[in-house]
Amino acid sequence: MRRDFFENADFALLLGTVLLVLVLLLIIYRSPILAFIPLVGVGFAYGVISPILGWMAREGWIVVDSQGISIMTVLLFGAGTDYCLFLISRFRQLLKHEPDKGKALRAALSDASGAVAMSGITVVIALLTLLLAEYGAFRRFAAPFSIAIFIMSIASLTLVPALLAVIGRASFWPFVPRTQQMREERAAKRGKPKPAPEAPPRNFTGKIVVKRPGLIAVLSVVFLAVLAVTASQIKFTYDILSSFPSTMESREGYALIGSQFSEGELAPVKVIVDTGGKETGVAQKLADLPYVSRVSEPVQGQQNPQIVAYDVELALNPYALEALNKIPDLRDTAHAALAASGDANAADHVWVAGQTADQYDTKETGERDTRLILPVIIALIALLLLLYLRSVVATAYLVGTVILSYISALGLGWLVIHYLFGADAIQGSIPLYSFVFLVALGEDYNIFMISSIWRKRKEMPLKDAIREGVGETGGVIASAGLILAGTFAVLGTLPIQVLVQFGVITAIGVLLDTFLVRPYLVPAITALLGDRSFWPGRKHLTEKAKLRG
Repeated sequence: MRRDFFENADFALLLGTVLLVLVLLLIIYRSPILAFIPLVGVGFAYGVISPILGWMAREGWIVVDSQGISIMTVLLFGAGTDYCLFLISRFRQLLKHEPDKGKALRAALSDASGAVAMSGITVVIALLTLLLAEYGAFRRFAAPFSIAIFIMSIASLTLVPALLAVIGRASFWPFVPRTQQMREERAAKRGKPKPAPEAPPRNFTGKIVVKRPGLIAVLSVVFLAVLAVTASQIKFTYDILSSFPSTMESREGYALIGSQFSEGELAPVKVIVDTGGKETGVAQKLADLPYVSRVSEPVQGQQNPQIVAYDVELALNPYALEALNKIPDLRDTAHAALAASGDANAADHVWVAGQTADQYDTKETGERDTRLILPVIIALIALLLLLYLRSVVATAYLVGTVILSYISALGLGWLVIHYLFGADAIQGSIPLYSFVFLVALGEDYNIFMISSIWRKRKEMPLKDAIREGVGETGGVIASAGLILAGTFAVLGTLPIQVLVQFGVITAIGVLLDTFLVRPYLVPAITALLGDRSFWPGRKHLTEKAKLRG
């Protein structure tokens, strides 16, 4: 049944994602040609990735599941479009000052390629850390996701520039960017008055950040901190059935069993004991537990009759977190009964199986993976930023703001999922999935914006560099963030609750990054720290910048 849901949803997900990206590009850039250029790049990457993953799966190197492919599709179109827009936006800016489209494109590649490549590497490495997971569902995501981003990064730096080189300024039709001289010559040919110089775009955000950096930083941190505190109220679940619609046949059957008989009958816990041929009293000890409704008669093993199995029916939902937490107690009870019968190795002679035990192991393994992978991702991203920016200070606050944004997204996401969608808990795998994507993708915007500020700081005082850097990147980051958040929000249309919750929390995190952390908090901190932001990598500043700064 689960496979049928994913198979039926894959095409709708792909179609919905493509249409959403296309519509958003048309609304934001108002150019039908430009709207299709990123989609061509993403479509090419998608066409390359599928056979590669199929070949790797046939060779037995990876295991690909439908849930991973669904998320990979969203990631590819969202992040892939972002990479294309980083280049396209810079190309568009340069075309307003450079008459030669070839020179403008080369300059755009020179300015944006480093940030795009660094962003891609950051995401790929963050996704590859999932290989450290013991839980198979986490580990299976590493190859599809990292391969998708790697190929998309290559396409955005090769295929997309090639398309822009061929189409040139017409890529932006009907709002074609031209130099002032070209605009004057065009007006003269049409017999129109000489056009006034094009006014620079408004840069309210950059101006207010430079003017009031302390106030902006404090307000931003307080707002995010309040949301982060809310994350402590999140309740988690590992209930398999709750991840599917209430109309699904298996859920309807479970509800019927629960109402007519006992919930525990759907998935009894199997306790297996090596009795050593002695009376152990295990069945009675298990039956005496307050949360056990019935213990079956013992079933002897076919090869070793001294090994017996009991079906233990719980008096509660066997998929609920409360039931999962009873597994250690069931095991300890059986251990104690065996030990009381004289078994000196009781701990080695008890086994617990069944779906509740499986889910308990999944919970424990997932929590172990989360404790391991989260610090590894933070350390790797910090190392990459340090190598790229050569600044310990900038690396510290860029990583710190992304982590704060992630926790805030969990808090706000919980409010939406709990109070708006009516969910009592979120799936236990959500924090790790959301962390991998939000931290890696959040650093994409950090890298793109801070690269612009670093580049401008070589020629002007830091406050001017911040103001112009925020203005230069604000539009493209806003549009890229809307598209990325929109693609993740498409997951909310699927009938799988774990994907709905992942999509909602990730989309919220992207929006917080796009409209608060990146345009306000990060540049405000940079302005407050001044040239200390570059420490110890101040050597790249030109003498002109030092004199003017």
